[in-house]
Amino acid sequence: MRNRPGAVMLLIILLFLLPRVFLLGTDISNSDALRWHRRSDNFLQALKNQNFEKTYQRYHPGVTAMWAGAVSEQILNEYQKLKGDEIATLENAEFYPVLHALSKLVLIAILAFCFALQIYLVSKLFGSKTALLFGIIISTEPYFIGINRWFHLSSMEAMFSLNVLLLLMYFIQTNKLRFIVLSGFFAGLGLLTKMTVSITIAFSFSYILYRVFRNKTKFNAAVFYVISICVTVLVLFPALWVKPMFVFWSMYSAIVNAVFEDIRGELLTLPQKLFYYPIILLFKMSPVVLIIGVYSIINTFKRVTSKEFVLGVYLVFLVTFLTITDQKIDRYSIALFPFWILLVANTLSKLKPRILTVLLSIHVATFIWATSVYYPVYSAFINPLFGHKFVLNAGFYENSGEYFSEAAFYLNIKGRNIRTHVPNNIESFKPYYKGKLTGLLDDADYVVYSLDFDRKSFPAIKDCKIDKYFGNRLYKPVAVYACNNVSLKTKSYLVR
Repeated sequence: MRNRPGAVMLLIILLFLLPRVFLLGTDISNSDALRWHRRSDNFLQALKNQNFEKTYQRYHPGVTAMWAGAVSEQILNEYQKLKGDEIATLENAEFYPVLHALSKLVLIAILAFCFALQIYLVSKLFGSKTALLFGIIISTEPYFIGINRWFHLSSMEAMFSLNVLLLLMYFIQTNKLRFIVLSGFFAGLGLLTKMTVSITIAFSFSYILYRVFRNKTKFNAAVFYVISICVTVLVLFPALWVKPMFVFWSMYSAIVNAVFEDIRGELLTLPQKLFYYPIILLFKMSPVVLIIGVYSIINTFKRVTSKEFVLGVYLVFLVTFLTITDQKIDRYSIALFPFWILLVANTLSKLKPRILTVLLSIHVATFIWATSVYYPVYSAFINPLFGHKFVLNAGFYENSGEYFSEAAFYLNIKGRNIRTHVPNNIESFKPYYKGKLTGLLDDADYVVYSLDFDRKSFPAIKDCKIDKYFGNRLYKPVAVYACNNVSLKTKSYLVR
């Protein structure tokens, strides 16, 4: 990177973008995507009508995602007006993939900007070799790519949080206030994305105060950090302009529910709850990143004054908080990935060239293999050291909408008059489907069924048979049944 930094940076950003920007409209509508499109539409209408209270849609609060969705919808609305077309809605199965693709493309552009900034900051903090390795690994880590392709909050949460800590560390290194202000700006964006970024803010603020008390940092750094967060949140969240107490109380109530009362906490055994996120990392990280990451984290605690130590403590801090909450969802592990990968990159940068070449080659080979198996639905990736049957039987497999679009496109060929019953993940199926939906099995011509952590086999359905399976080259977690006077029985097919 030292000789031609601009060209190398361009190549790394291209590597980051290539697996993320194609087939965005039809690959997957993740289980929450349609909900966020509806919220984005409500957000846009509230802005247009200056009904700013209604820009609060959900406790997350997901403001950044709604801005992205609102911008995409407005662009497409103006385009349709220019063409003289009727303004399409989310219920239009032809329009939805276009809006979905553009909205996700906007989010990926935001992620790419964060990524470019991270490469710069990592090169300054850890060296150009670590920055290059970080860029290559995070660009090719399959599950991380998959979640980056969703219209969701988790990827922005992860990338904004890494920006917060890197900018804070760079401020400490340079003592230039603009970097603590930028750190606060990304902390504000993170807080507007997802309330769990408050963990990052609490950690960062505690670290700043620790340095203040040790007389290593001036107190004005903490002041600028807090002001930057508050200004960012206030400017970009119109609901706070008119009803701040309503917003804060609604978000607080929802957070309490997620921490102490979420139903997911009741569905898992105590060992599953205690070790949920470390286990998810086992199943969702590629082998080299997983193994070198474990070694890297252990190694960070041997040098308590290093930058690596700060990252290691933060990871432990975040995992601890996620563990004590009742809400356990596999994609939430994405918040750990960028920090974990940075530690991996830093460890690899110190290895002998021959060993580094072998490990990096294995990682790239894993990415190529994952692409051949999962593309474009990288979020279905499972660490090949374990495999899908092991993950399913262990009770950790989750289908968050993968392959429902394929089932919908298949049934669209059957015509618009067929009736389909979708007992699970209907929100991932519905926006692509042109036929009729029914909530009654007895009325259904077809049933779309998916495997999940609480559904480990395909049920037998009286007077029906499985017409087609959908999935990747390794496993098929979605099935379409052709039915006639259907009713569920208890017998199950073997999982395929």
